[in-house]
Amino acid sequence: MNNQLFQPTAGQVSLLIAPSATIAILTEMTAELATRSQVTVVDGGNRFDGYGLARALRRRTPSLPDALQNVLLSRTFTCYQMAVLLENFAQGALPIIVLDLLSTFLDENVRLQTRQDLLGQCLMHLQRLSQTAAVVVWVRKRSLPGLEDTGLLEMVIESAQNTWRLEAPQPEAHQLPLFSAPSPSQSRPTPHKP
Repeated sequence: MNNQLFQPTAGQVSLLIAPSATIAILTEMTAELATRSQVTVVDGGNRFDGYGLARALRRRTPSLPDALQNVLLSRTFTCYQMAVLLENFAQGALPIIVLDLLSTFLDENVRLQTRQDLLGQCLMHLQRLSQTAAVVVWVRKRSLPGLEDTGLLEMVIESAQNTWRLEAPQPEAHQLPLFSAPSPSQSRPTPHKP
């Protein structure tokens, strides 16, 4: 994905629906933002790559410690924590990147209606925060989504002003022959001397 095509701006929630490999793009985006000002990263699926961020920052600035201090990281492990965290964020100009938003909402130990309600609250807070800051939400595309996953994803899509979808590159399919042709050395019987 060309980073120039994905330019989130204040006043809208930018949604990226993509596979796990996208974390590299988001790490580069975080590094770019951290060289200019502070950036808030909310990690909902334990996807934050600290080493990758350090490498990306090292390519951009000689002042690695200062740039690292510009990254404000918050991790959430439940949908309840995600809702409380976003509710407590004050509006400001700092960009916000939410990694793997739906990960905490796929907990089957929490009733679906509760998860939907909490997700609705989170989306409302992200809308509020986007009024003054660029907000990027990454939703990890799962290979085998369930019905509940699809319903929750639809809620996120409806709340976003810009949506980008990325697909993982598909390997080319090669049909292997059922029977292989014998090699020239195998095609002729060897004479057997008694």
